[in-house]
Amino acid sequence: MLGGMTACLLTVVEIPNPVAPLSLVSEARAATDVSISISTFYDELSSHGDWVSYQGATVFVPVDVPDDWRPYTIGHWVYTEQYGWLWVSDEPFGWATYHYGRWGYADDIGWYWVPGTRWAPAWVSWRREREHIIWAPLPPRRDPDLISIEVTFDTTPDFYWVVVPTREFLAEDISIVVIRDEPELVRIVEAAEPAGDVTIQNNVVINKVIDVDVIEKETNQQVTVVEVSETETPEQAGKVDASHLTARLR
Repeated sequence: MLGGMTACLLTVVEIPNPVAPLSLVSEARAATDVSISISTFYDELSSHGDWVSYQGATVFVPVDVPDDWRPYTIGHWVYTEQYGWLWVSDEPFGWATYHYGRWGYADDIGWYWVPGTRWAPAWVSWRREREHIIWAPLPPRRDPDLISIEVTFDTTPDFYWVVVPTREFLAEDISIVVIRDEPELVRIVEAAEPAGDVTIQNNVVINKVIDVDVIEKETNQQVTVVEVSETETPEQAGKVDASHLTARLR
């Protein structure tokens, strides 16, 4: 199955006094020195999905998404000097869910997001195939002290991986160039090799795995370097204008 199925049985929780999930803890808290209150996520994301009790944690499940929806598919990549490749989402919850926490998948509730309190340009693992670039969301971990930035390739389900032709990597809407044919996706994923390691420098995630020169050659486009700034309001987070992106909350 390639999609994030909607749960049949969900316990939707009311959170009058939000607290951080205790059982599932996102490793995003170790990403940078910029923090955010967990309560901000509950307040701002409630109109875009359900907060669900799952395995002792409170997680976010988006609503009104297609059956074959996956994280990191509706939006595009931009390159920043500070952090490397940064995901710009076109989804109303994307300013939070692709930068402050991690995504997991369960058969009973589909794709769910575990909040984190630290920012990163994207929480993904990268792979390369001869003519394709491939990425997958990094799953949550139960040990908050771990700062793992890799997905175990051999045990990651095929539907976790997002595959696009390298020549389309700079597309303004990745969703229209994603490989959705299941046999083709499986073939590409199984032929792929690790593209390199996302690194952590001075407690900050640096996402420069995909070489800019390769992208410019394959796409026949110049990669624009985007400057990242901070904002105090979620409404401004994730806004991109020419060579400037407002992405981080103070």
